[in-house]
Amino acid sequence: MRVAILEPEPGVKGPTAWAFRLRYGFQQLGHDCDVVSFTKSGKTRASWGKPQPGGRWWSEAPNVVVKTAQLVETLDTYDMVVLPEIKVPLHDKTAAKESAKTETTILPEYVDALRRTKTKWTTSLHGSFYPEKDIPYVRQLLESPSRGSRLVTMSDDSAKDSNELFKSMDWIKGPMPYIPKFEIDAPITNEWIVGTSGRFIYNKGQPVVALAGAQLPEHVTVEIWGSCSVGLGPSPTYIVYEQLRDHFGAQSKRYALRVDPTKGGEGNIITPFPWDARIPGRALVRYLGNYMDSAAIASRFRVHMNLTAHNFARGLVEYSSLEAADAGAMCIVPGHLSDPQFRMLVLDWYKGSPTQGRLVQEEGLEIIRKCTEAFEQCLAISDADRFEIAKHNREVLRTRNDPRKTAEVLIESAFS
Repeated sequence: MRVAILEPEPGVKGPTAWAFRLRYGFQQLGHDCDVVSFTKSGKTRASWGKPQPGGRWWSEAPNVVVKTAQLVETLDTYDMVVLPEIKVPLHDKTAAKESAKTETTILPEYVDALRRTKTKWTTSLHGSFYPEKDIPYVRQLLESPSRGSRLVTMSDDSAKDSNELFKSMDWIKGPMPYIPKFEIDAPITNEWIVGTSGRFIYNKGQPVVALAGAQLPEHVTVEIWGSCSVGLGPSPTYIVYEQLRDHFGAQSKRYALRVDPTKGGEGNIITPFPWDARIPGRALVRYLGNYMDSAAIASRFRVHMNLTAHNFARGLVEYSSLEAADAGAMCIVPGHLSDPQFRMLVLDWYKGSPTQGRLVQEEGLEIIRKCTEAFEQCLAISDADRFEIAKHNREVLRTRNDPRKTAEVLIESAFS
């Protein structure tokens, strides 16, 4: 069977990581599988395979890129199509703007193509919540005569609680596909590095990780890795840096590539440049920006903390935690992003970060204190115990997150 995984907007996000790992699952089952995307010109974007500020890049280009005008024709040559997630926000917003200008209904290209293709297709939910305002074209998408009668969700919460429309639909639960990078008995780091990885946005909790880690002893280094979107105001990475400097008395330095003297000593505060900050006598905190090799970054951590908010994603273990577990790090996760099969430190009390805009708030200081204690608890675990935990988690990954299982669920979804 020939399978197309249609990724309309490859970028730094879970569904794109899911797409490329899922491809491996189909291939392991013996199917031909392509990650397919489209552009107006049919040319591959320069941002695919090259890190840059913001989130509109990915470490690997889709292996098939076609002109938008040829998308339906291309999909018709496959036996099955998978849309990684039921929404594509950037394409949805673009279509909404064009519709407002012309006062007509203009569908996103991916919705139009999936409504017109003769090939059976299916899609998935990813632990997010899907209110009507975030999925303006889902009803039109689901009207496609070639979609599978049952769709797939990575999280029961997404299917049951995020939209009334979903409650009446038939869903199949699937595992997050993951390809292990480390052998079960591969060595684990002895460096005193803790921190987090993944997209840097407020509701993923990186500010709390940075502020909590800043209270750790001087021999510890806190590393914050991840792409951060670029907007009109100060980068969230800069706001965290500013808070460490101005409210916690950290000695700090930003590694800006350009300094505009008209904007003060810090120059460009919009681009998410790397920085270092240290409260005297405490841990060094570093924001280190984008990365291409997630396995290499995950292997740096003795302890990895994921603090994605309860109202942003739940009901699954996110990729940054899976990568950290694979690399042998001690993983700290909220209850809503945990699984009892893994050995992790679970923070059942954590629901979200109080660090939107102003970082230092009364309730935030208590959360920061408790997260510092969680770091300390994991740092106290012996090397022998850390290694046994790493081996256990690596064994779990090989069964629980086998990409072949995800591919099988999607095939069932499309053809049932």
